[in-house]
Amino acid sequence: FWLISKGQLPISSTTKVHIIADHGAWVIYIFASLYKIWANVNWLFITQSVSLSFTAVPIWWICKNSNLRNNISWFICGLWWLQPIVFNVNIFDFHPEVWAMPALAGCYLAAKKKNIQIDLSTATFAHASSIILGALSLLPGGLGTAEATTVGLLSLSGIPIEVATPSTILIRLLTLWLATIIGILSLLIPKLTISR
Repeated sequence: FWLISKGQLPISSTTKVHIIADHGAWVIYIFASLYKIWANVNWLFITQSVSLSFTAVPIWWICKNSNLRNNISWFICGLWWLQPIVFNVNIFDFHPEVWAMPALAGCYLAAKKKNIQIDLSTATFAHASSIILGALSLLPGGLGTAEATTVGLLSLSGIPIEVATPSTILIRLLTLWLATIIGILSLLIPKLTISR
């Protein structure tokens, strides 16, 4: 974080590789700007703890929407807070992927509220088919073809188009275009650093 916040090439001092190769977490670049405000490793652990703790909020609402009693809902939230993986992640090392946990639980809650049901095999088929058809189109990244295929297959499986379209856009942004942008930036940043 410190190297990124200073505009330097983020090579790990222990593994001698780029931070993306070490963690594979592009989100580090977004949060590295906060390191300019408070250059202290403690804020990483604080945000990690807050993210893990606040994941219980959507879990609570999932319980309430399932008509569970308050004591059962609190028990399930307690299981979340005290399960070994959550507990150990919070104690040992920093894991940027936990920042996404409240959002993932919130997405599940939103899908439950809208009564959207999609099984893993349908989602896998839609995603894999769109990648293959996108590649066969010979367009860069299957632009347009992959998106239309995913939306079409999800719609055919009963997912409303107003849910399938933004879901597809989000998937494509996070799986293909974000990696492409980071790749381009990782090629340009060393050149900009060296030219200074």
